[in-house]
Amino acid sequence: MLTFRPATLHDAAAEADVLTALFPDEPLDPGIVRSWWEMHDPDATVDRHMALRDGRVVGYVGRAHPAWEKMPERFDELAVDLLPTERDALGQGYDFIEERSRRDGAALFAAAAREDDAALAALLRVRGYREERRSRAWELDLR
Repeated sequence: MLTFRPATLHDAAAEADVLTALFPDEPLDPGIVRSWWEMHDPDATVDRHMALRDGRVVGYVGRAHPAWEKMPERFDELAVDLLPTERDALGQGYDFIEERSRRDGAALFAAAAREDDAALAALLRVRGYREERRSRAWELDLR
């Protein structure tokens, strides 16, 4: 059973480790994740928590949305990132963060899954999410 505690900026390193373990083809530097966490619209709601099993950090759950007053429809972007050994608990992570979002007044949840993350895509479908669109990311290596 997972438990959750509020995340601090110091937890950005743990989130970088989790994401690197999930997607070793895209390793993340803890400083980059920390800078992502530091930069957001001051009016936005950003709700981050660390997932724990037996007191040990095993993942991250979070949600974010612009100020409700700025949105024609209240939607919340949700994320659940768990270590590969903890993926059986993805549903617990979504239970936790969806409930927090509902209590905040969200009318729609949005989530993203990589094309190669079949487990997460399947879980989202089972929970009633539908695929809205696909995107591609591009990079230019200047080294």
